Amino acid sequence: MSPRTQLAYYVLWLAHPTLQVAVAGVMLWRKLHRKFPVFFSYIISQIVIFCVVFPVYRLGNYTWFFYVYWIGTAIGVVLGFKVIHEIFLDVFRPYHTLKDLCWWRLWWRRRVRRPNNGRSFKPPSPLRDVCA
Repeated sequence: MSPRTQLAYYVLWLAHPTLQVAVAGVMLWRKLHRKFPVFFSYIISQIVIFCVVFPVYRLGNYTWFFYVYWIGTAIGVVLGFKVIHEIFLDVFRPYHTLKDLCWWRLWWRRRVRRPNNGRSFKPPSPLRDVCA
């Protein structure tokens, strides 16, 4: 790999956590970490994950990098869904009626639409005996 390409790789690797440190700093400065604690923890976790993944990448051990990368990605995905939930709650906070509607819809789905005490209905199939 040419030195210019390698430099471009490192710049791209380092731009991501640098911008996230800036976002975390602005959130601390404006005290938004109290209003959005899950998003702030997501940003901090991404910085920590980078601090673990990048040195493992530099070591060149592909097996370690594979596992560290995917563990970090799993943590990021879980926290990402929590961030989506936090944003949903913040956006719909003034509309308590929508929250009640969502609760009613969930109750309806769980209690009324499911026959046989929560067991799903399986229609008879001629292949059921063969495939079972």
